[in-house]
Amino acid sequence: MEWNRTFDAKIPLVREMFQWLCAILERFSSSEVKKLGLACEEIFVNIVKHAYQDTPKPIQITICLSPQGRCEITFCDDGPLFDPVHFAPKLLLDSPVENRELGGLGLHFVRRFVDDMRYERRNEQNVLTLIKHLSRKHIHK
Repeated sequence: MEWNRTFDAKIPLVREMFQWLCAILERFSSSEVKKLGLACEEIFVNIVKHAYQDTPKPIQITICLSPQGRCEITFCDDGPLFDPVHFAPKLLLDSPVENRELGGLGLHFVRRFVDDMRYERRNEQNVLTLIKHLSRKHIHK
């Protein structure tokens, strides 16, 4: 199945995007959906702040879900070229905070919360796809 929605690139809409995602994925493990939702929040906020610099342009989001639980969430924006898959700032996670450079932790957590992340530049747009294999909720009786 596939769902498409366009959101204006406004930080307050990240909550609406998260609720939309959770409603679609409600039959899957809530802990997995929350992690995927946090990854999507990070991507959404990065597009707002970095690609559009707080200008409310559209962010197109597509959710593709297989019956087996393979979930692909694709973000399309027409900001400047940015490939977060190959952007890997040097993270000094074991170093004191004052020795670390700012930024990069969000993408670090996105990578940890999804199974795969793919990027392509298509028709002057950034197209980022997050892939997560979700488990069905366990119903206790």
